[in-house]
Amino acid sequence: MHLGIFNGPAGTAWQRTETTAFQRQILSALSVEEPPRFFRLDPRQSL
Repeated sequence: MHLGIFNGPAGTAWQRTETTAFQRQILSALSVEEPPRFFRLDPRQSL
């Protein structure tokens, strides 16, 4: 699983990759919830 940071005119988004079937098995075995797809969204502030 990777986290990408994307910048654009509307702001910045921190988004993780899709969860694979194997990763879902690991998370389930550990009783851990799947992390949110979007970790953080920072809209650009108007000046």
